[in-house]
Amino acid sequence: MPSWHPNGAIVSCGTQSEAKINIWDVRWKDVQRGAGQSIDVHEKRVFKAAFHPRRSFMTSMSADSSLAFIDFRLNPGTVVHG
Repeated sequence: MPSWHPNGAIVSCGTQSEAKINIWDVRWKDVQRGAGQSIDVHEKRVFKAAFHPRRSFMTSMSADSSLAFIDFRLNPGTVVHG
């Protein structure tokens, strides 16, 4: 199940076939071509990757019985024209 960042422009989703979290910026012109960024933090498939509603981090849980906390920073006001 995807998770939308509170600003509405970024979506994340774990993958069932790989141990990755994929992140898309829907402001990109060719967003349909695939994830803008993939993060490897687990050893097995990712069940859930969710943005915190008010802070700059996300959490994820995996089939490897691990939980990850990921800090990030978005550049405010950035518009991507790709």
